[in-house]
Amino acid sequence: MSLQPGAEIGAYRVTAFIGRGGMGEVYRARDSRLDRDVALKVLPDTLAADTDRVARLEREAKLLASLNHPNIAAIYELLESDGRRVLVMELVEGPTLADRVRTGPIAIDEAVAIFVQIADGLEAAHERGVVHRDLKPDNIKTPPGGRVKILDFGIAKQVGGERVASDATGDVGTSDPTVFGLTGDAVVLGTPAYMSPEQARGYSVDRRTDIWAFGCCLYEAVTGRPAFAAATTADTIARIVHAEPDWTGVPDVVPPVIRVLLGRCLRKDARRRLRDIGDARIELEDLAGASEAGAATPRAVRPGADFKAILLSRIHELDGVTQRLGMAAVTRLVTRHDAVFRECLARHDGTEQERSGDGFFATFELPSNAVRCALACQQALAALDTPAPVRVAIGIHAAEIGDPADLAGAARLSGLPVDTAARLAGLARPGQILLTGAASESARREVATAPDGTPVLWVDHGPYLFKDLETPLQIVEAGVVGLSALSRPRDTETVRRAPKPRPSVPPIYQSSKP
Repeated sequence: MSLQPGAEIGAYRVTAFIGRGGMGEVYRARDSRLDRDVALKVLPDTLAADTDRVARLEREAKLLASLNHPNIAAIYELLESDGRRVLVMELVEGPTLADRVRTGPIAIDEAVAIFVQIADGLEAAHERGVVHRDLKPDNIKTPPGGRVKILDFGIAKQVGGERVASDATGDVGTSDPTVFGLTGDAVVLGTPAYMSPEQARGYSVDRRTDIWAFGCCLYEAVTGRPAFAAATTADTIARIVHAEPDWTGVPDVVPPVIRVLLGRCLRKDARRRLRDIGDARIELEDLAGASEAGAATPRAVRPGADFKAILLSRIHELDGVTQRLGMAAVTRLVTRHDAVFRECLARHDGTEQERSGDGFFATFELPSNAVRCALACQQALAALDTPAPVRVAIGIHAAEIGDPADLAGAARLSGLPVDTAARLAGLARPGQILLTGAASESARREVATAPDGTPVLWVDHGPYLFKDLETPLQIVEAGVVGLSALSRPRDTETVRRAPKPRPSVPPIYQSSKP
């Protein structure tokens, strides 16, 4: 610890040590001029003379001075005392997001409120050309009932719209998780568990690396565990670059909008990742608004809206297969699944909208084509020679969506139509194809056989009640004997079969005596 309680730096008297990060030490201090508590950030004694670290501290001060936003901790001044640079900042009280998650998942409505503010702060930084590069739960303050604050822009960069390097430098040997060595000659700045694949590899990065970290933090908030953490730094990096998060571990209570958003944020290919954190903010604000209204409501359809069948398919039991066969085998299995799915889409006039997490979003002009595609996928996957069976759960819904020319991924499709398809896929058992009443009305008239000629059976499962929807969904199953589940869908904490209405009893009339 470089400073002791009672030490004076200009008008500030140190009162307590707060913590240490990769870019400096932070102390609580009292401002004698304005009679307020502040945070002082200084370099430790071992780095106080390091010109590169001093330059980073000064750069952090300038970047913070360029950002004036209620969800970013403010800077008050940069001063020099006894040859030491000192950053004077807003003192933010309360627990960090990391503190909150240590006790388990955060309630969905509270998580949404927190991440709307995080997205708002990041959006302001990105609009100023600033990439944080070290967004993580430890750098997010979440005071109960207060304003969320993003902290520690120590390795942030002003990019001016251009991609920036991951800052390979000659500094090695630090044990702090914010800086870790890749080779004997260079390091990459950041915290391994929250680095994007391109950042972990030492490639140039842009705002999409923050979007990845945002997705990691959101996943951790709703599940209570990190998306990619492993026993060692090397294992963590390997998971980030090659593995998917455990999508099966996302609780049923997590709304489909958040599931889709996580999939978009955690795309390994930055070119296909969510491109603007403002889109995430809008999605979460819409979700919060729908929750306050008591039920999800569809967005207004723009001119040029079209009627589409929306199919969502999820691979079942990937986590168990991973434990039995290992990640390499699962990667090969998923690759074969994807090839089969895309081939079926091409044969049945489907359009892939998004490969998200453990499944696919696709749209079709006709519900009947969506059902034929789903049946073809089931049969093709069943015929694969794989170490473990590849079984999918599929949900199909038909509804008006926006201008078809505007469809550019699941983020464009989010809202009630996609939510509904996702709800069905989450309700379906392995090998089950579930449709809403709207999708099944025309499909069941037109689809009598599967692509191989096997007769298709249609099963009415009746209405199901979802916790956040006022109106029950009529659910129908399409399948073939020996391949499909053809059984009652799963009941979960948030979904249950609607009770059958009681038969009406005619009133009893008694004739009155004259």
